[in-house]
Amino acid sequence: MHVNIDGYARNHLQSVAPAIQISVRHKGNEIVRSSSGKSAPDEADTEINDETQFDIASVTKLFTASVFMLLVQRGMVSLDDRLSTRCPNVVLQLYGSVEHKNAPHKSGKPLAQQIGFEDISFRHLLLHTSGLEPSVTLDHLSDKQAVVDKQAVVAAIGRTSLNTNPGYKYIYSDLGFILLGQAISEITGKSLEKIINELIIKPLKLKKTEFCPRYSTDSYDLFAATEWCRKRGRRVIGEVHDEKAWLMGGVAGHAGLFSNATDLSLFGTTFIHGETFMGAISKKMTQPCHVGECAYRGLGFAFYHNLDNVEPDTMSAYSFGHTGFTGTSLWIDPSRDLVVACLTNRVYYGRENMAIAGFRREIHRHIISLVDAEKF
Repeated sequence: MHVNIDGYARNHLQSVAPAIQISVRHKGNEIVRSSSGKSAPDEADTEINDETQFDIASVTKLFTASVFMLLVQRGMVSLDDRLSTRCPNVVLQLYGSVEHKNAPHKSGKPLAQQIGFEDISFRHLLLHTSGLEPSVTLDHLSDKQAVVDKQAVVAAIGRTSLNTNPGYKYIYSDLGFILLGQAISEITGKSLEKIINELIIKPLKLKKTEFCPRYSTDSYDLFAATEWCRKRGRRVIGEVHDEKAWLMGGVAGHAGLFSNATDLSLFGTTFIHGETFMGAISKKMTQPCHVGECAYRGLGFAFYHNLDNVEPDTMSAYSFGHTGFTGTSLWIDPSRDLVVACLTNRVYYGRENMAIAGFRREIHRHIISLVDAEKF
């Protein structure tokens, strides 16, 4: 039985985002499928529907982490393997080229020569404890046309500095997942796009999950637009919002995937049910790991709560998931067998708009009240 929450979502369209799409699954069944608003109100008058694709931004990291853990399960790599020894080609990309190996860097030494780099393991990358910077400035690469040059972006990472030695401090880092995506390609001999498609998208029969969807259609109405991009000179529609992923051709380990809420909630259910191929690795991925200052992370996953401060009317302890900068989220509550995928394009109004945080808490409380009262 479906629960209608369209009215609840529509009440938040002006303050949160021009488009909101929600899918909720309880005990494996989709009990909510809601789509409200317009894909790009300044560009067209098109209402979104359940098929509309959203840029899921950093929720992409869950797909990257899942693929890596499937490779671990298959014995192709170990969590505690070192990036520097397991993926020599990625290390060369960090230098930019062999000729640049000894070139001067702002940090004094290239990243790959800094103390601690050789100790970075894949576990560190997944937990955001590698010591890498959160991001990197790429103004020197920016242009109105996408530069499909992954190596140039990785070389820019190679000119950054380690904040700390690996394992000592939690620093949420896009750069770590960019390198993880590059490592997956080196380990498998396939592009990240292809391996995510082979190991996750096709087996789960996800119909609306893909990289670079704009390149396969002439219709802008299929996508929820994000913000006006000064560097590209246009409204971003159907192409990745994240600048680093855009400069990498739209495919990266930290961002780039598009999806709809129904696909995303289906992906989420596989981490609850142990009989699924993702369920077999879910326990390891969602085991709380202390990463400093009362913070906990899973392997790729965030936890909904600081685990000793659970609000009774929201997700339960050990609920896990991820958010995306564009206004997207996937949260999984295993104790309730509940998955909530909430997709918005909140950056359409500008990236300073942070109303999504309050809305997300409200929608979770509303859904949980219905589930706990068995009103479905």
